[in-house]
Amino acid sequence: MKKLLIALLMLTMITTMFTMGTSAEEITLTFSGWGDANEKAAIEAILNKFTEDTGIKVEYLYVPDDYITKLTTMAASGELPDAGYMTEPDCIQWANEGMLEDMTPLLESESFSQKLESNQFIDKNGNVVGISMANETIILYYNPTYFDQMGVAYPPSNAADAWTWEEFVDVCRQLTVDGNGLHPGEEGFDPDNIKSYGVKIPKASSIYEPLLRSNGGGIYTEDFSDIALDRPESIEVFQALADLIQVEHVAPSPSDAASNMDMASCFLSNSVGMIIDGQWSIMSMAAAKEEDGIDFDVAVLPKFDTPVTGNTGGPCVVFKGSKHVDEAMKLCEYILTTDYVMTFINGGLWQPTTLDWYTNEDMIAKWLTEGVHPKHYREAVIDYTLNNLQKNSFFTVGCTAQIDNLFLPALDTAILGETTAQESIDSVIEECRRVYKEYLASIGA
Repeated sequence: MKKLLIALLMLTMITTMFTMGTSAEEITLTFSGWGDANEKAAIEAILNKFTEDTGIKVEYLYVPDDYITKLTTMAASGELPDAGYMTEPDCIQWANEGMLEDMTPLLESESFSQKLESNQFIDKNGNVVGISMANETIILYYNPTYFDQMGVAYPPSNAADAWTWEEFVDVCRQLTVDGNGLHPGEEGFDPDNIKSYGVKIPKASSIYEPLLRSNGGGIYTEDFSDIALDRPESIEVFQALADLIQVEHVAPSPSDAASNMDMASCFLSNSVGMIIDGQWSIMSMAAAKEEDGIDFDVAVLPKFDTPVTGNTGGPCVVFKGSKHVDEAMKLCEYILTTDYVMTFINGGLWQPTTLDWYTNEDMIAKWLTEGVHPKHYREAVIDYTLNNLQKNSFFTVGCTAQIDNLFLPALDTAILGETTAQESIDSVIEECRRVYKEYLASIGA
């Protein structure tokens, strides 16, 4: 009898183990994302490796265009993926509406304990609902070859030496020349026939926000209780940006050809001496350097008062409604582990999101890649991120897209010289406040 009981027990254990194994094999997750062909291939390789290591299958839903539209449609039909990328401006809104899982438990693991707070998306309840796949710091790119030709000193790569806005504008004048070789301010200078501009600054809240904060302004107040677009400190920055085009003539207008050229083309043709952009452009510029011999380097942003930079970073999220939340969390943890995305980091597309990659010399050495990361990258990106970064608003505010869609188009009139920055902001400030107050009320703030 005893032997029979033992045999039955062993059979039960074997059956249970077989059932568990079969169950694990039958789990199939869906992971959604976007990106170019290189990023797609890299993510697919990570997902395949995850399946090899865990036995959990993953179907990759690749959506290169209109990503959030696709997700919205899937949400309406109750067919969201288990996990995937999420667009930065939409992450908190989706979380506040109960569409995303709380990922806070992941941060309790040893491998995630040093995740940068600046890459965590925090919802109305204080939960971490998304963690950036990569950190992306806003920096200043410049063309050393053109600087040398013009006899101008390079931009500072150390935040302690950051140019004041006045110093920055003065350098922009030195780099800007018309068809006759004249600079702004010189007699005979033709603003309608400019050959080379000093700087190009894309119109984007992620670019504007660190400049606003550098001057004590912002899109939102420091405590996020109100809109700060109409504060004098913010208006001063917006007017300074417009003046680069309309008064100083050192930046291309929206209709100028240089405005529509990519960075590599601008530097190759010496059409623009400096461009403010995100760290992600390192990859494309490194490729252009190898293919076309284009030289480039990076520096810190000019400052109004204090040196400040901002960041972006599309989050990895787990969608509500997943039948396999634990497995989806495991997949996100796997993808968010830096070791699996070193191709992107070494290639210049991504920055790590864990503190030790910014402080540990051995890990920094693994990050920096000869021929990709330029000479001053360490100071202008790694140290700058560590010491001067203030996370952009969309990491905590769920209506940034709506606010951006109001004030950015309004600023066009100032950029075109049709109004002052004050007038352009005044034309939309009441609507901005109405939208923001409704948002605050919706989250019980």
